[in-house]
Amino acid sequence: MTLKLTVLAAIAGALFAAPGPGVAAAAAQLADLPLEDLMRIEVVSASRKTQPLADVPAAMHVITADDIRSSGVRNLPEALRLAPGVDVAQISGSRWGVSTRGFTGRYANKLLVLVDGRSVYSPLYSGVIWEAERVPLDTIERIEVLHGPAGSVWGSNAVNGVINIITKDAGETPGTLADAALGDGGRRMLRARHGEAGAGSAWRLGAMADEGASGRSVGGGSANDSFRQAMADARWDRAWTPDARSTLEAQLLRSRSDELQIENLYVPPYAQPLPLSLAFDRALLAARHEQRLSAGLSGSLRAALSRETARFGERVDARLDVLDLEASALWQARPGHELSFGASVRHLDLPASSSDWVRFEPARRRGFEWGVYAQDEWTLSPSRWRVVAGARIDHDLYTGSHLQPNARLLFTPRPELALWSGLSRANRTLSRAEHDGIVKLSVLVPGSAANPGPLPIQLLSGGGQAGGMPASRATDAFELGLRAGGGLWSFDLTGFVHRMRDDIAASRAGGTPVLVALPQPHLELNTVDAPYTVHLRGVEASAEWRPATGWRHQLGASYLEVRGPADAAQTGLDRLLHATPRWLAHWRSVVDLSAEWRLDARLRYAGERGPRDGATMHVDAGTALDATLTWRARPGTELQLGGTNLLRGPTVEMQPDFLLAAATRIERRAFLRWRQSF
Repeated sequence: MTLKLTVLAAIAGALFAAPGPGVAAAAAQLADLPLEDLMRIEVVSASRKTQPLADVPAAMHVITADDIRSSGVRNLPEALRLAPGVDVAQISGSRWGVSTRGFTGRYANKLLVLVDGRSVYSPLYSGVIWEAERVPLDTIERIEVLHGPAGSVWGSNAVNGVINIITKDAGETPGTLADAALGDGGRRMLRARHGEAGAGSAWRLGAMADEGASGRSVGGGSANDSFRQAMADARWDRAWTPDARSTLEAQLLRSRSDELQIENLYVPPYAQPLPLSLAFDRALLAARHEQRLSAGLSGSLRAALSRETARFGERVDARLDVLDLEASALWQARPGHELSFGASVRHLDLPASSSDWVRFEPARRRGFEWGVYAQDEWTLSPSRWRVVAGARIDHDLYTGSHLQPNARLLFTPRPELALWSGLSRANRTLSRAEHDGIVKLSVLVPGSAANPGPLPIQLLSGGGQAGGMPASRATDAFELGLRAGGGLWSFDLTGFVHRMRDDIAASRAGGTPVLVALPQPHLELNTVDAPYTVHLRGVEASAEWRPATGWRHQLGASYLEVRGPADAAQTGLDRLLHATPRWLAHWRSVVDLSAEWRLDARLRYAGERGPRDGATMHVDAGTALDATLTWRARPGTELQLGGTNLLRGPTVEMQPDFLLAAATRIERRAFLRWRQSF
């Protein structure tokens, strides 16, 4: 209670009081930059070239290193809550659902996540294993969040958006850093890093351990959602000449996270909780080389080699070996005309062992995927009209080649005002589990409305069954946006319409049930994917207001309307159609109370999730408050006191995807953090 009152009192100071006069100008915090300078922040995710944020003809927001440090967030999903329009819901202690523009969930498969341009989208199940993506937050320079399709630039799976995590050069992190945090709920984190910078080269080494105890399930028992993670990272940067530089990175990760799933039975009670642990291990080696070849031509080469193993109790045992190569170039043909182009090839080796719960046909999948792209940008009228057009062709292991075109127009009538529009298509590729897996999805209880017969029916799902899968999983999008600002405020507004064709999560019973005598007599029935078309439309708005030096407010709101097929409830699609709330909103206030004290308070609202008539899938709307008070005790020393999910009791933020896992209550949490740099 004392902590809660302390935090609330500090929040009141942030929201209703102007900052004190003792703010140190020498601190040079990003929060003190004029908005005009913030709009000149350079980004690369919109068109694979460095350009000011104000010149991007797309909905984009940037989470800076200062945002991450000030907020005290402890992992990537928490950091993504700082961007307007990104839906982040905590499912359990280490499981998260993250998306933009719909289809939020742990298995969200329409959001492409990159680390320095390298995709971390899992080829095992189409999505991001967030508990296994432990990019050290102290090494992040910025996170660029691009809303909407970007397949013509980044390739398949950039359907609803792209998140590009840009890390710092080793030369920007010299010296030693120690970062330790303690929180209730058994949360403990320790991070250590050391780096050196010399003439033309720099390196850093780091390690981290993070763990949390199990919370409570909806029924009041243990949620079995504890986690234990350890990671080591290294980076070396070398500037050979002013026009040529290379980077070499390595990471070792060991992640263990528990989950309470549902085990289907052929005898009463036909379902029971099943504690499982996900064991995920990764070894990664990545390299990049960038060079200016002439006055108007620059190029880059990128290579990455990774080996990952994923074991989910006795249910899943899979390995992912990936070799990724890419070459890209930017050519300024003449003033006002730039052409970017490139090609990539990736070799996948995906062996998996079958179990009683899932079978893979074939047991091993290997082969090459490739992509080529080109994008042209013309300045039709200097400082007025700009046109961007391009396309990419990707070829995947399962469904062949796909074309992803893009055309955008930017009109800047005044330096502080920009209008833009875009028309694009993006494609989603199948995963190993989708195309080759046969999963025991659920059991229909005998004597029920769905199964009036005397024997239980085991439903099987997955593309490994007979019948094939549709080839097209494309989304067409039209977007219209406005960006304005200057002085004390800035404003972004985007409207969009998407037409999505897919088949994930929608299925119907197909064929004739087959009698299986052992271990208990039951019937097995295949389900076949049900292709569908979904229409999405919505509005995203964000604003920033800086009434005084060292004090800023960020506001964001988004509205999403989803229209699916009439049989969505019968095919099971409805649980994903409404997984993203219709309304999302947030308000962030950051204030330097003095030269040593800063308060960062974040109020977030999420509308209801899930269909109203599905009691096991519905989640009520809710509002939560996160707050962090930072004390800069002396140069190089910071102490933070923070809390998450304040002003509300334990609640379920999201029901698990596909009802394979049990729901978990997300508690209020408090933490104390110490950072020391030498």
